[in-house]
Order: sequence, then structure tokens, then C-alpha cells
Amino acid sequence: MITCCLPAHHHSSPLLPRIIRSWRKVDRSEFAQAVKDSVIGRSPPPSQSVDELFATYDNVLRDIADRLAPAHMVYSRVQPLAPWFNSECREIRRDCRRLERRYRRSKGDIDRSNCNESYISPTSHCNTSSWRMDSAISCASS
Repeated sequence: MITCCLPAHHHSSPLLPRIIRSWRKVDRSEFAQAVKDSVIGRSPPPSQSVDELFATYDNVLRDIADRLAPAHMVYSRVQPLAPWFNSECREIRRDCRRLERRYRRSKGDIDRSNCNESYISPTSHCNTSSWRMDSAISCASS
């Protein structure tokens, strides 16, 4: 009998902090009104330099963003891609996600059909069955 001892280290991916804003929750008309009511919603004085105009533009938009979509910290776990995940797989996934976003926006039957077909279509080199199944369930249940 031959025995051996292999080290089995489980490496958990580190959590990386990111600062994000929830732009989807921002009311576009409220944002447009805030810009119109601000300094940048009026004609700039001709005496200001380009650098001063840019600083004003940056500060005002940052203040509006802080008010309407406050920045907050989220933690993301970065997972290394599987060895079989190549450029073809990436392109297929990108196309599926594009069709899924289109369906979620329109809620149309044709877009739903295209979305589901993109998950079911055979892929030659990608082992994406679990990803395809999760996405198809989310597309069908939306």
C-alpha cells in the first residue's frame, strides 16, 4: 500500500473594497433639475479660465452626485477564471448578458425568446452549464 500526504490549502479569495454609487435609484428629472438650478446651468462668466470652469463643473456635479446618489463601500470577492474560460466563452457570455438586459428592459416576448435561446444554444468549448442554467432561470422568472 502506498500512501502520501498532499497539502490541501483552501485559498479564499480576498475581499476587495470598492466605493460605488447607486445610479439606478437616481430620478433623472430630479438630476436634470439640480443641474439647471446649479451654477453650471447658467452661462459662465467670460472672465473665468478653462481651469476654473472645469473645477466648478467638477465640484458642482460631485455635490449633486453626493446628494442624489451617495457613495458607499461594497466588498467584492475576486474569483480567478476557470482555465477553460477563453475568449470565445467570454464573447458568448457577453452576448447572453446583452440579450438578458434587453429582455429586462422591454419585457417583450421576442426578447424573452432570444434570451432563452442564447442560454440553450450549444457551445463547443465552454463548460458553462451552471452559469447558463442560473441565467436561464433568472431570465424565465423575470
